[in-house]
Amino acid sequence: MVLPIYFVLECIRDQLLRIGARGFAAISKIKKEMDPAGCIPKTRFDDFINQTGVDINAGELAIVLNDYVEDGKFKFKVFLLSMRGKLNGFRQNLVNQAFKRVDLEGRGQCSLSKLCETYNARCQSSVMTEKTSLDQAICNFLMRSFGLLDPVTYCDFNEYYTTLGSTIPFCKDFELVMMKHWRVQADGFCVCDAENNVKFQVYTNRIRVREFMKGYDPLRLRLINDAQFAAGLDNAKIKICKRGCKALMDCYRVPEDPELRVCYTAFCDEVERCFTYKELEKTPWQSVPVVPPIPSLAPQRFLMGIVYLGPEKEERVQDLLADLRKECKAKRISVRGFFEDAATTKNASKAVGHVTKHQFSQTLSSKAGLKVSPPEISLLVEKFDNNFSGMVNYIAFSSEIDPFADVQNIHQ
Repeated sequence: MVLPIYFVLECIRDQLLRIGARGFAAISKIKKEMDPAGCIPKTRFDDFINQTGVDINAGELAIVLNDYVEDGKFKFKVFLLSMRGKLNGFRQNLVNQAFKRVDLEGRGQCSLSKLCETYNARCQSSVMTEKTSLDQAICNFLMRSFGLLDPVTYCDFNEYYTTLGSTIPFCKDFELVMMKHWRVQADGFCVCDAENNVKFQVYTNRIRVREFMKGYDPLRLRLINDAQFAAGLDNAKIKICKRGCKALMDCYRVPEDPELRVCYTAFCDEVERCFTYKELEKTPWQSVPVVPPIPSLAPQRFLMGIVYLGPEKEERVQDLLADLRKECKAKRISVRGFFEDAATTKNASKAVGHVTKHQFSQTLSSKAGLKVSPPEISLLVEKFDNNFSGMVNYIAFSSEIDPFADVQNIHQ
């Protein structure tokens, strides 16, 4: 029986996803051989089918060739588009965000090691339920995707998620996949910031979050619903915004669960890494840092802005700091004194080295006489909010722009 062309293309797509790395490596190789019109020799497509191991009979292959061969050439670009379609704007934005996480330098490609380092293996369902190890989860992902590609280009990355996305009908489900793989969401919210915020509060206040959540799981299934997860954080006196709480729940959600519940044990394991690592008796040679690697606890947090905003925002904020540094030098002023006065007023928060966004803006405009627009204020707050609490680290900001501060060695 010969299937219609639509079902043949769907069959090829599903087999390519099952074949995994071998299939996407073959697609990547053929894309480099395409002419400007997106065509390849007909015999080259036959080689592609044989190399990937796609199982279609002679009749189905004849249907494909009949539809996509013209003047002895196979229209491979049109074939791919028909087979897996293309991403809509919502999904393309998620893929672009994900690739920026692995390609920090903006070169359009990344190494396989960097891809493995960034891949969110800890939040895969099989790892959270302790059915597979971290290393095995990474190997499984590479076998399904980029294992035979090094470096991985943006084109390869986009091709994999375009093909995978064609099997996911709803954009919400695709967003959850991208969150589970790369911790990205459509609105650009960074779940890592929310997680570091929780870790900072847990470490400084010595909170055991697990004790406040396990009561909601009497059968010890490792899963609780969204309301119970939020209640557990609230009972533990963890201060976090609603958006941050939702991002954490999405990150540790189990897609295979019919109720889409959250694996709170995996969340607690990750948060409690700020104290120590699990199962050290099995890996006694593993070193545990004296101070957990949380941005809010970094030794240089009072010397410079330690929050990385991405290539575009970093360039803007560095230009802005350079302009403010020149203005301070021309006026012969030091802004740190103005901030210290604001931080010791009756209504100040009394947080060491920090002022509120309103105090920060008011001090720059009224006391220091520096002209900074509201969007620039928001950018500076984002850069110097090392506690992810909306407070500005004025000591680090002053060290960056005061003409009398020795910042030469900071940027080396």
